[in-house]
Amino acid sequence: MKRVTESFGKDKVSVLLVDIGEPGLKKSGDAMVALGKKVLEKLGVDWPNVHLAGGVSAAARMFGVRVFSLMVLDPNGRVRGQQVSYEALEPLLTRLEKGRAATIAATPFGGGTDKLSGDVRVLTQTVRPGDVARIEFEISLSPGWHVYGAKDESGMGTSVKLAKKSEFQLGKVVVPDGERHEIGGFASYWIVSDFKIVAEVKVPANLAPGEHELTGSLNYMACTEEMCDPPGEIPWKVKLRVTR
Repeated sequence: MKRVTESFGKDKVSVLLVDIGEPGLKKSGDAMVALGKKVLEKLGVDWPNVHLAGGVSAAARMFGVRVFSLMVLDPNGRVRGQQVSYEALEPLLTRLEKGRAATIAATPFGGGTDKLSGDVRVLTQTVRPGDVARIEFEISLSPGWHVYGAKDESGMGTSVKLAKKSEFQLGKVVVPDGERHEIGGFASYWIVSDFKIVAEVKVPANLAPGEHELTGSLNYMACTEEMCDPPGEIPWKVKLRVTR
């Protein structure tokens, strides 16, 4: 990590160490931070070192991890890599530095909400009239928040919609099932960490060749363990190239 920060520069890459020791251990959070500070001093680095109260369960709820994990966040706080190996770290940082979070061009959406944001991209770059295009949504959740998965039957499940006057027809939409939780005897299914949605869109058979814009919305309800926001709707758009 020291070599990576020196290679990219401290103005581009920052390191934060988070101790997730379990509550009840002999050493307090402050003691664990002090111990970590001594280790960092021996390494000759000045990285911040903090303790996450709540231990592994809190880390799982906030970050979706239960074991040691190297995570990469972009400048907007969105998780771009989880359980990243040291071999994969530099290539990932290089892509982020160049502004390419993926090999396929993506359009950010959700910039107006602090609970959920992401990128939407067309996986089928070129299609013909009558074909099916595949659209992928890569979604990041703010720590401590969850949305509802495909198996949830409360009516609050996360979904994708096309604009009402769209020429295109929405087909199969694959949303993660979510993790089962029971509250008051009722089961619900939570998506607690970053996730992807893939939607199929049927291209009209009579659509003229050229570049066409697809617009729609991502519908969701964001909650913590204690409360929920009102149902939310985030607009999105992508461009699709149609050929003969």
